[in-house]
Amino acid sequence: MTKRSLSKLYTYYSRRLGNGLGFAACAVLMGYALFAQHVLDLAPCPLCVFQRLAVIGMGIVFLVIFLHNPKSWFRWIYVVIGTLIGIGGMLVAGRHIWLQNLPADKVPACGPGFDYLFDNFPLAEAMRAVFSGSGEC
Repeated sequence: MTKRSLSKLYTYYSRRLGNGLGFAACAVLMGYALFAQHVLDLAPCPLCVFQRLAVIGMGIVFLVIFLHNPKSWFRWIYVVIGTLIGIGGMLVAGRHIWLQNLPADKVPACGPGFDYLFDNFPLAEAMRAVFSGSGEC
């Protein structure tokens, strides 16, 4: 084997391995979230639910890339989708951390739960309520 063919082989397996590990990390994170919810009885706030959705989305993207193993330009479509989901998840996590670190007198009032909001309000109003409440209930 030439040095060039070894380099291609290494790139092929390292991308695949990285995507497989990314999927595994997302699966472990979701496993712990479900353990905390169902075994430790920690109810997720609406922001936690959105963070979970971002982790699930990233996991799906990693799994699809791992299974499909696209070549050339097509893999960049997956990269863009995964990046957008990841940025969305980071924004939600940043808001969550910001709310948790506010002084007690500055924390916004607690709102209703995730299911109630999305069952009883239009999508735009429910989203506004999720991101304006504290989630500390």
